[in-house]
Amino acid sequence: MFVVIVYDVRAGRTQEICNYLRRWLDWRQNSVFDGHLTQSEYERVLSWLQTFVNSGEQVLVYTTTRADTLDIEEIGDEREEKRFL
Repeated sequence: MFVVIVYDVRAGRTQEICNYLRRWLDWRQNSVFDGHLTQSEYERVLSWLQTFVNSGEQVLVYTTTRADTLDIEEIGDEREEKRFL
């Protein structure tokens, strides 16, 4: 499945969530990740996010089983580093 994750967490916690999501997805821009995950990978990431997010914070997870039906328009400079391994 194709997944887009957008997060809004307290400033002191952004690095932790960013580092975690970089292991699974491409870093598109600040607080935005996307990429393909298997069902088990998706469940693992979702479970971690559910334990990580505190009151007053939010994570949005968009999924589609067909990435080819999703149009993505990139405007501006592309991020040089998308994935950190």
